[in-house]
Amino acid sequence: MITVTTKFKYPDHLYPEAVKIGMHRQKNNIKLNKERPETARPLEYDINGALGELIFFHYLDTENISYIPNEMYGDKPLPEYDVIVGNRLIDVKCVQKQTKKFAVNCKAHNKVEKKITHYVFVKLHPNNECDIYGCIKEDITSWEEETNSWTPHYFKLI
Repeated sequence: MITVTTKFKYPDHLYPEAVKIGMHRQKNNIKLNKERPETARPLEYDINGALGELIFFHYLDTENISYIPNEMYGDKPLPEYDVIVGNRLIDVKCVQKQTKKFAVNCKAHNKVEKKITHYVFVKLHPNNECDIYGCIKEDITSWEEETNSWTPHYFKLI
């Protein structure tokens, strides 16, 4: 089940920070992308992923919700949570303005070392507005499955 947590307006300064983080992630993934080209993504994907995380952190700050963020500037992708909120280990996904579905990579979702309990989807809209959705990890495998130009993924229409 997907539930809308809130509609939220985020500040302009988060995007330049996401660009810095995205560029850092791209740089650190060069070797990995050569070894596993199926995991390579354009810079835009790393920027958007970082933006989703920053928006969610800002939302938690705004609501005075305690959380523990995971490392954002690591030297390789983390197969685990982006943030801990209470007892929830959350993987944050950013959904672009033009996108009409939630998507989760099947292989990444099903990894044994994928230590998460929930997903949060930050659905972007114009004018720095977004919706924040959440679901438990177990719900994802009941979604439809398809393969895009990269890899198989579970998806659910918004």
